[in-house]
Amino acid sequence: MLIIDEVHLLNEERGAVIETIVARTLRQVESSQSVIRIVGLSATLPNYVDVADFLRSVVISCHCNSKLRGLDSVSRYTGLFYFDSSFRPVPLEQHFIGVRGKPGSIQSRKNLDRVTFEKVSELVGQGHQVMVFVHARKETVKTAMGLKEAALTEGSLDEFSCEEHPQWAFFRRSIGESRNKEMKQLFDNGFGIHHAGMLRSDRNMMERMFEARAIKVVFVSCA
Repeated sequence: MLIIDEVHLLNEERGAVIETIVARTLRQVESSQSVIRIVGLSATLPNYVDVADFLRSVVISCHCNSKLRGLDSVSRYTGLFYFDSSFRPVPLEQHFIGVRGKPGSIQSRKNLDRVTFEKVSELVGQGHQVMVFVHARKETVKTAMGLKEAALTEGSLDEFSCEEHPQWAFFRRSIGESRNKEMKQLFDNGFGIHHAGMLRSDRNMMERMFEARAIKVVFVSCA
């Protein structure tokens, strides 16, 4: 079995590496007459049919943890299964919000930060926890600090605090043992960060705190 994580990276700079691996695998199947199953994992894969054709596989695709798997020469017309968000145990909603400013400009970033703050504040005010996804690791801290400053300016920073949580003191002692300064600074205000560049122990801690509702907003990067 060949497992390819983040198979949508076929469209990115590293796509050529994935293409080479798949091509060599299929060549090995043909030359050795052995069966190798290819499993592709992706959070989003809108062109799953194209990727299925490339892998010459049955496709099983969904919006979260989508999987492409199967054997060589399977017809996509009889072996294609698509699972959308309606199969999720917790339904998802999509809201599209326009942001003014030229993409990538300072003004556009300011407007996006403002919209994010307003939406997060609204959801926290309704008693929800929030996960804010960003495009890069460094953006987790940057976005978290920006939202914190916005809340401070608006006088609403206390609304994000989790000090009344019964395990807050315990988690605060645990986070005090971490060497991640940003994580410590953000925790007192009810914020957290999570990305692949953090120590596994720190990521585990963030996950436990969010699950226990000891933090209200976590900023996440999948990179």
